Amino acid sequence: MDDFREYHILTPTTFYNCGWRPFIGWSCSVALTYAMLVEPVLRFICVVLFRYQGVFPGIDNDLTFQVVLVMLGIAGLRSYDKKQGVAK
Repeated sequence: MDDFREYHILTPTTFYNCGWRPFIGWSCSVALTYAMLVEPVLRFICVVLFRYQGVFPGIDNDLTFQVVLVMLGIAGLRSYDKKQGVAK
């Protein structure tokens, strides 16, 4: 337990180290949630209930999936390195 406290006390908590990865992860999560859940449900409700014939804004899912898969791949490689004892 002391190692855990010591690690977190000595670890720098700058925006670059702690901020950009969660931001990208949450941004991709929100984009995929909108593209796969919110937009289809809203489109169905608007077309059925309100006879809406317009177009809903879309998100480029190709780029979003690429970013998510790269982040997952890097996280997997990092976990593998930690398991092998190579990580600093």
